[in-house]
Amino acid sequence: MSEENKILLRRLVDEVYNQQNIDVIDQLFAADHGVDKSRQTFSGLPSRLEGTKQAYRMLFTTFPDLEVTILDMASEGEKIMAYKKFQGTHKGTCLGVAPTGAQIKYHAVDIFRIVDGKFKEHWGVADKTEMMKQLGIIKML
Repeated sequence: MSEENKILLRRLVDEVYNQQNIDVIDQLFAADHGVDKSRQTFSGLPSRLEGTKQAYRMLFTTFPDLEVTILDMASEGEKIMAYKKFQGTHKGTCLGVAPTGAQIKYHAVDIFRIVDGKFKEHWGVADKTEMMKQLGIIKML
């Protein structure tokens, strides 16, 4: 099961993030996936699959050249963890900030629970402080 989970995660990064193929989400996520703590940044989105698609669309509008790299991953049972690097150019409104053209780079950790070969639950933590520094939202200390 661990190797299958890693293949699923690689598909998410390669096909959804890096190729920006929203249609693949239907193949990778359970229609009724529940917990998604990563979308707390995107308030007001619907829950479940449609909200997930909208969150990715917003991300790709904000960073149209987004590139995501898996730096590390571990899988056990139904869960997989990934440590990823995100980088791209700020070309859409982000956290209330108009496009700056700034190059951003930040890291995130995601944990997914996989059921029947699809992502069922997701918890994510991104280094938004680093992103806000790069966008000029907060000043470096």
